[in-house]
Amino acid sequence: MSTVLRTKNKPFVLVPASPYPLPYKQPPYNPHVSPVVSNSSLKENTPIAPPMTQLPLIASASLKRKLTDRDRDSVDTAASSTSSKKAKLAPDTSNGSGHPHGTVSAKTINQPNASSSAVATSTPAANACPDYPNGFIYCHQCCKKRDIIDSIQCTVLESYQTTKDKSPRFKRCVNKYCRNCLSNRYDEDMNVIRSNNPNKEKQPGHADAGYVFTCPRCKDACNCPKCRKLKGLEAIGSLKKAASTEEKEKKPKKPKKAPTPSSSSPFTSAPLPSSRLKLSVPSPLSAPTPVVKPKPSKPLPTLNWTPLPISLSLTEAESRVHIREFILRFAGLLDPMVGKANLEELEQVAGFRRVGGARERERENEGEGEEITPWVSEACVKSVIMGLLGAVTVDMEEGVREEKLIKGAIKDLRGGGVNLNRIWGALASLRDALSSPPAQAHEASLSTSSTSSLPSTPNSIPLTFPDPLPPPPSSSAYNTRVSTRTAASSSSSTHTHISHTWQLIPVVQGLIDALLQTELIRADIENAVKEGKDAVRDAREGIRREGERWEGVRNGMESSSKDRSLTKANRIKREAHKLQLSNLENALKIIMPGFAPRFEALGRDEEGRVYYALSPGVAEREAAMEFMVNNLVDKPAKAKKRERVLGEEERKEMREWSWFVAVWGAKPGWKEGTREAVNGKGKEKEKANGTADVNGKAKANGKTKESRRMEVDGETSDENSGSEDSEDENELEEKWFGFWEPEEIHKLSEWISIKSGLDSDSSSDPSASSTSPAKSRAFKQNSTSVMVIPDTPSREQLKSLVKDLEEYAGFLEWRMKEEKYSVLGDAEEALKAEMQVVAQTQVEAKAKAKAKAAGVLVNGSVNGNGNGNVSANGAGRLSTGGERVSARSNGR
Repeated sequence: MSTVLRTKNKPFVLVPASPYPLPYKQPPYNPHVSPVVSNSSLKENTPIAPPMTQLPLIASASLKRKLTDRDRDSVDTAASSTSSKKAKLAPDTSNGSGHPHGTVSAKTINQPNASSSAVATSTPAANACPDYPNGFIYCHQCCKKRDIIDSIQCTVLESYQTTKDKSPRFKRCVNKYCRNCLSNRYDEDMNVIRSNNPNKEKQPGHADAGYVFTCPRCKDACNCPKCRKLKGLEAIGSLKKAASTEEKEKKPKKPKKAPTPSSSSPFTSAPLPSSRLKLSVPSPLSAPTPVVKPKPSKPLPTLNWTPLPISLSLTEAESRVHIREFILRFAGLLDPMVGKANLEELEQVAGFRRVGGARERERENEGEGEEITPWVSEACVKSVIMGLLGAVTVDMEEGVREEKLIKGAIKDLRGGGVNLNRIWGALASLRDALSSPPAQAHEASLSTSSTSSLPSTPNSIPLTFPDPLPPPPSSSAYNTRVSTRTAASSSSSTHTHISHTWQLIPVVQGLIDALLQTELIRADIENAVKEGKDAVRDAREGIRREGERWEGVRNGMESSSKDRSLTKANRIKREAHKLQLSNLENALKIIMPGFAPRFEALGRDEEGRVYYALSPGVAEREAAMEFMVNNLVDKPAKAKKRERVLGEEERKEMREWSWFVAVWGAKPGWKEGTREAVNGKGKEKEKANGTADVNGKAKANGKTKESRRMEVDGETSDENSGSEDSEDENELEEKWFGFWEPEEIHKLSEWISIKSGLDSDSSSDPSASSTSPAKSRAFKQNSTSVMVIPDTPSREQLKSLVKDLEEYAGFLEWRMKEEKYSVLGDAEEALKAEMQVVAQTQVEAKAKAKAKAAGVLVNGSVNGNGNGNVSANGAGRLSTGGERVSARSNGR
């Protein structure tokens, strides 16, 4: 009775399947139940037989019950699937194809001498899922999910050390490769690798995994994208596509035969061969590679190449630029210091224009036709020479012979006036005295009886400088001003007559080279690094303070769409904030050249043109430093230093080289194929109406003129001259050009970018990127700041040149503003006044437009009868309140 009741109390209820998706739940692992049976193929309420260890030895017949049809089917299905899976999981162990991360055969598990690692691998991985029941890994080569059975891990042991324990430790390499990548990329078979060292002793340097495998990365032969990128190489991509492309390129293409009318007729009934049917099927591998059309390049902008009125070569102009930048950079170290007016003179590389007329320029132009470009005044060159000599004596011990001689020369220069021959006479005497032995020093003009007994500095830097340049032939006519006494005071070793300051440029360069070797300059360059960092930190602090101030102002601003005055006031405050941030950034750009170790050109383009942009003058630098200091205090004071801003006319003359971009080279287009045009081949002239004239003549207004129009790279140059061939020859020569407008500098930057192919992804010159990169934009030579620029710039140097020109254009546009360093309150008032002027101008323009429109209406509606009556729409007279309104006119 108890058995019957127990049987009735355990009924089997058929529960329908849930209409909602149930989350996957992996059953607990049981070593005696196949993992394939305990899957989601069975119903959730199907009773599972308990393991054999929990069943009694003798099962009671009363506990048995009949299986329903559904249970029988499910059990049969599970049994069949179990048997099929077991066949796959029991491979032949003779070839040693076991895997440390996958399942092994039942023989290996049941063997009593099986290793613990093999038994552990029979456990399913923690990341097992329906798609990967054995677990998965990520292949190092293809970075894709792969089954553990179809992958292999490197067995190399890598050594490492911890911070606490310095003893070396070892860990296994974590790189895993899938079967396909090993076969396709490295031509290795995974089964062969696993059978290399089965059931043998552990190999040194490898983990005990039942096999020995050194991955390609440990061999330094991995060609995956990550490893190649670390080596600076590009990814290989698909090997099959690359091989097929190479084979196609090697195979010669057969000429296509013209189709016969019978074969091309759509009504033919003859069956085609099977080979032709296969060839007619389109295949993605055999499809021709589509030709990628190059992107249309932008049209080159039209540039205004304005030649500078100078006749200096690149070397001569670089010497003057070098002197100016050196004196401006180390002006604080010179003793005596060079005055501000003299520093401004050095900025005019092509010659200083004196107030009251350029007497020196006029005197030089009266010569025998030679082109001479003047330099600075006599007082300026004298101040520079005295400052350089005084700086050389700073590192010398007091009382030594060299120091006495140099100070004596400075004293003679100070009392000798601004006569150039006396300046050179004192320098020549100093050079002779320094080069002569101490015993013969009394023979020099600057030595005294006590100078020969003075000690000499053993490690002093030799002060040597070359002779000045010879005078031009036309200067002999002006030698009458030089007295016999002045000529006799010159050095006996040289009889060079000094009539122009540019003759002393080699002498100044020699003094600069001597000063560069002193400890004074080296220490200043080292200290400039720290000072430059301090300036950058001050600028950032000023920007931070301005940001905090603006946050408070913006939070207190009231906005109203109807109140125009409030909107205008908010706009003024916003513009003042933007102006303040711009002032801080650009003021830092003005200060930073004062800490630079050397000056260098902006760069060189592909055609060899060199671009220069000089640093701002001393007045702008002092105003910028004062602004930076005032910006760090809570109540900034008004600026005392006045920045120097040139007007449009002064900038257009391009005399001061810090206000424009100077370019040395030939005009674009004259280097490519223009020699033939100069020789008369293909030369065409254009008439005034634009038609070509083969004879080279053009007539306009009854007068004969010679005109020439050249269109190269999207730009047009029209020039008229009396001799066509001479002008063509002149255009072939390299000269100096200037760009003084920020808009033109922007266009110049765009022109270089398009010309060099930097604006498109594919470069117009494939060798530009493959050229060996040069050192930098410029480098020092022989411990001087003379710049040497590579003839062929790299692609990175061209990008740097384009970027520098863009930044300089914006920087120059900011420098052209006046009163930019004003206090915030004054700036807001100035902006308010400026906006009022703009608004008033707009109102006046609208009023003029209305008046002009009304005048057009009146003039267009006057009758042609001569009676002067104004009609509306030509139909009658205008009337107001029933009265006629007439207007008299004196004429039509």
